[in-house]
Amino acid sequence: MYTFTASLASNCRYTRERFVQSTYDYFNVSSTPMLEFILGDALHAKVKEALTFGAAGSNHALATAIYAQQLGLNSISMLRPQPNAHCVRRNLLMSYNCGAELHLYPNTPFVMPLAAPAVLYQLLRHRLKCGQFPQVIPIGGSSPLGVVGFVNA
Repeated sequence: MYTFTASLASNCRYTRERFVQSTYDYFNVSSTPMLEFILGDALHAKVKEALTFGAAGSNHALATAIYAQQLGLNSISMLRPQPNAHCVRRNLLMSYNCGAELHLYPNTPFVMPLAAPAVLYQLLRHRLKCGQFPQVIPIGGSSPLGVVGFVNA
């Protein structure tokens, strides 16, 4: 359960100010207001990295990369294969230009994203590298804290 403290509220205000300055309307996805609270929580927890999931051309993964970079966090995107298209290539290039680590993991049926071996490997690798696990952001930012951000928008 999340408890809102004055510090967390100030981090959320800080992320909101940064998001408004960026290309907020470009994405037209519901994960943008969700990221406001999720990344605010990451700042509050003093996490250095954010790990998220999506398809190769995911707008959510791109939004996470952009906003994490603006907030001084490293972004790690765990991406599933997607048919090649202009928007897929554009989002991959933009994520790469924002400094996101892009990792492809296979579409394995009946395996939750966090249980995939490639994801577990990245979690442990970054734990050893930074001394802490990255902030895990579910697909599309769908989490209890993300819902608060969505309702707040």
